[in-house]
This record gives sequence, C-alpha cells and structure tokens, in this order.
Amino acid sequence: MNEMWRHPWLGYSFITVGVFVVIRWECSVPSTGYALLAMAVAAGVMAVRPEMQGAEKWLWLAVLLAFASVEVRATRREHANQEAFQNQLQQNFTNIGDGITASISESDRNFKETIDRQNELLGNITGADTFCVVEAVLVGDNFLLTAIAVGPNPLRDVMVDQVDLDLQRAALAKPGFSYDVIRSFTTSYPSIPFLVSTSGHQINELPLGPGLERSFHFNFFTSSGVWGETLSLRRVNGI
Repeated sequence: MNEMWRHPWLGYSFITVGVFVVIRWECSVPSTGYALLAMAVAAGVMAVRPEMQGAEKWLWLAVLLAFASVEVRATRREHANQEAFQNQLQQNFTNIGDGITASISESDRNFKETIDRQNELLGNITGADTFCVVEAVLVGDNFLLTAIAVGPNPLRDVMVDQVDLDLQRAALAKPGFSYDVIRSFTTSYPSIPFLVSTSGHQINELPLGPGLERSFHFNFFTSSGVWGETLSLRRVNGI
C-alpha cells in the first residue's frame, strides 16, 4: 500500500483530476469556498507524498495556482452579484419612494381640485368675496342708481338700505328725534333676488335738486356679509 501511495502515477492521476476540475470550474465558476477546499485537498496530498519529483511538484504548484485563480474569480463574481443585488434593492426602494411621492402628490392635487370645486360651488351659493356697490349715472336731470356686483360670484337676495345724509343731518339738528324721523331719511329697497357683475339692477332714480351736492349712504345685506358705501353727488362747472 505504501509502495502504491509513493508511486508517481498516483500523483499524476491526482494532478489529472485536479486539472479536469480546474477546466470544469473555468467554464462554470463555482461559489466561493469550493476552490479553497480543493486547494486544501491538494495540499494534503502533497503533504503525504514527500517523495514527489521536481516535475510533479511543479505540476501541483500549477494546480494550486489554478484553484487560487478560480477562487479569486468566484469571489469577484459574488461581490459583483452582491453589488448588483444591493443596487437593484436600492432601485426598488427608490421606485417605491417615487411611487409613494407621486401618489401623495396626486392625492394632494385631487384634494385641492375637490376643495376648489367645492369652494366654487359654495361661492356661487353664498357669494364668497363678491360684494355690492351702487353706481349713479346721470341721465338728463336725474341720477339712475344701479346696484351691481363686484366679483366673480353671484349675489343672492341682496337687501339695500339707503340713508339720505343731508336729510339725516337736518333731522338730527332738530329736537324730537323719533322712528318716524328715521324713516324720513331712510329707504329700504325690495330684495334683489340675483345679482352678477355682468349686469346691474336699477333701484331708484333721484334728482340732484337745486343744490350743488347730495350725499347718501347705502347698507348692503347678503348671506356672504354686510358692508356699506357712501355716495356723494356733486355739480361740476354748474352741471
């Protein structure tokens, strides 16, 4: 048995097997660790065959180097696979994050559009920021008083009260201030059911009279708010 173990042909047989394994792994690189195991086996065979000749030793050294080359390739491939996996994982997380961000942005946009539509509908009902004013247009010797809406939304059920400031000052200068006196310089017009900025609603026609000026104050009441306007009419150059 010892003679057979020391025979050169046994060593060359192991070398042939090693060369076959190296060729196989060069064609299909194994996972890391297999080449190291093969190197350990080859080193063990070399250790128990101290009588190896020079040619056999050089062949074993070549086999060990080939196994080392295979292990290096396997390690590089594993590192490349791990890096590719990490990159793919990172890309997947990035795609998920982008998807979540896009979904949130879409939800915010849809929510904003919904709120805008609701505000528009609510504005069409309540009038929102639209308000009312009275314009005076001279026609002949009289002023036509027209209520108009200022803003994008319509106004509904607009109530207008007019106070003649000239009559009010005269009434306050006299004793005996009463409700009838208040009514003498205050006019409440019928409610205007619908008012938009593209059209007006005539509420009254007033003469300027023989004086140089007349002053009025108007109070407006709608579902969107209450506001007032002071209107002063003046003669210019006697007109």
